[in-house]
Amino acid sequence: MKITFICLFLLLTIAPALAHEGHDDTSALTGSAGTTNAPVELSKESIANLGVKTVPVVLQPMAETISMPAILTLIPEQQAYITTRFDGLVRDIKVKAGQKVIKGQDLITVEPIAFGTMQISYKAPISGTVIQQNMVLGQPVSYQTIMLEIGDDSRMLLKGALYETPALSRIKPGQKATARIGIYPDRVFTGTLERVDAGPQADSRTLHAYAVFDNTDGALRPNLRGTLNIETGSGDTPTIVVPVAAVLENNGVSFVFVREGNKFERREVQTGRKSGANIEIMSGVLPEEDVVVQGNYQIQYLKPVAKPAVTQSVGK
Repeated sequence: MKITFICLFLLLTIAPALAHEGHDDTSALTGSAGTTNAPVELSKESIANLGVKTVPVVLQPMAETISMPAILTLIPEQQAYITTRFDGLVRDIKVKAGQKVIKGQDLITVEPIAFGTMQISYKAPISGTVIQQNMVLGQPVSYQTIMLEIGDDSRMLLKGALYETPALSRIKPGQKATARIGIYPDRVFTGTLERVDAGPQADSRTLHAYAVFDNTDGALRPNLRGTLNIETGSGDTPTIVVPVAAVLENNGVSFVFVREGNKFERREVQTGRKSGANIEIMSGVLPEEDVVVQGNYQIQYLKPVAKPAVTQSVGK
């Protein structure tokens, strides 16, 4: 009986090894993207080709933030239309779209039809940039015609839209605002919430919030779209934070890739609050570890290199 038991035990423990003898064990590597925690090892060339970028995990206070889609626009008080009070013909255009002008500069000359050959020159009422030029030489104009549009774009207004939610009660003018604009994915703009609608619009039930941003470098342009983030409270307790771009999701599971040398380990994480471009991590990573923020989407579809299975021989 004892001999029979020992033989059965040996068969149960050795049989799996014999079944894989001479084959790579890839059963754990062939699932859907991100289903294995085995590290992916890449060459320097592959890392460069994927454009992999990493940032360290940090421990810092995190402010409570409300985010909303937004669009850039000129500040209404810093915008002007050039129109005429009579019917006439455009005889001279001294500026063009995109050109900087100063207050009092000649812009356009119109010859009134009713007054004969006398021509009237229109000057810039404000300093700024010619946003639109709607005229050509000889074109008829009337009091309804907007000939030019000028705007002072040294500061820009980011108009955000937020649905009717309890978060509205936490938004107040003067709060710190940050923004990410679509064409500048790696840049964060900092400004101030200047005004908020008195209440939601009746038809859409949305409320608009307006934040002002410095634009001395001219990077912000009308009608560019992005995300407006309003800080509604300050976080006093430090928490583990990573960029939102570091976190991926598959089948409801959030995960990041942690880099160590040329190895990339998939770590499942539990996320918390978002604050602008950052997100709180409740578990899964530690401060000073490096997480992938660019190239991680491609890495999730790469499979770790399977190591040859160790064969075992059975002694007699």
